[in-house]
Amino acid sequence: MLVSRLDGPTEQIVKRIIDDSIETEKKGLAGSAYFDARWKRSADDKNQKPKVDYGFYDRSIYSAADLVVKSGRMPVVVNNEPELFKTGECPGAALYCGWYSLGQYVPAFTWQKGAVGYHIASSECSTLKRKDSQVWCKRMLEEGVAATLGPTSEPYVQAFPVPEIFFGLLLDGRLSLAECYALSKPFWSWQMVLIGDPLYRPFALAGGEKAQGKRLTANGERRKSLEAWRLVEFAIGNAEGGSLRAWSPSCEKFYAIIVNLISNRHIIFTYFCMYIAGFKQSQKKN
Repeated sequence: MLVSRLDGPTEQIVKRIIDDSIETEKKGLAGSAYFDARWKRSADDKNQKPKVDYGFYDRSIYSAADLVVKSGRMPVVVNNEPELFKTGECPGAALYCGWYSLGQYVPAFTWQKGAVGYHIASSECSTLKRKDSQVWCKRMLEEGVAATLGPTSEPYVQAFPVPEIFFGLLLDGRLSLAECYALSKPFWSWQMVLIGDPLYRPFALAGGEKAQGKRLTANGERRKSLEAWRLVEFAIGNAEGGSLRAWSPSCEKFYAIIVNLISNRHIIFTYFCMYIAGFKQSQKKN
């Protein structure tokens, strides 16, 4: 069972989250996507080995933006300057991911009904109630988002959902918010909190069309395969900085199982990643 928290600064905000999620599913999430990277994009970022570091997540923010562009769902704005989006620079925000402003929300956004987003920093869900707090989860909920996530204390960056996987699955429309969150996390951390309706699907209309007999094209299947590869590689890299492709002749069989699991919406996919990462660590020690 996957769960999230229906919580917020006030009871009225919690009710608004539920109402906005239901209404958005009927019409589809509209607006603009904003992605706030910390560094300029490297020309060879696609050739970087997946390992747990700030650079990996920065590259993943760029890749998430690429996925939204390819989907054609909404305009995309990417900020690659050291400074964050400034006050008032992000009207009509529907999707957001960025960093880094620790415990200090920047009022750059006007949020669309049903908006989903998160800020990568170490304490953005440390409180939802304290009136003077400026942590991102609390302030985003107050300003109008329907779903967000963050840590209650220092989780380390690798505890956050990988942006390109989280937003890629969300855009697909077939998985719920809770499923997208679970599948995009490299591992489970008690520090991390998901806030929103766990069944929320902001792009449910797109997912519904595919479910009604219009199966994924070959390119679509390949895209999901690449997403699965990336998450598995991330899990292996987390354990030893290695690459699944160079691991073992049996990896192709394992990968075939993984692709089947993710395609059929089995959350056990995440646990396979955790198991393999742990297995590689134990093999290395022995």
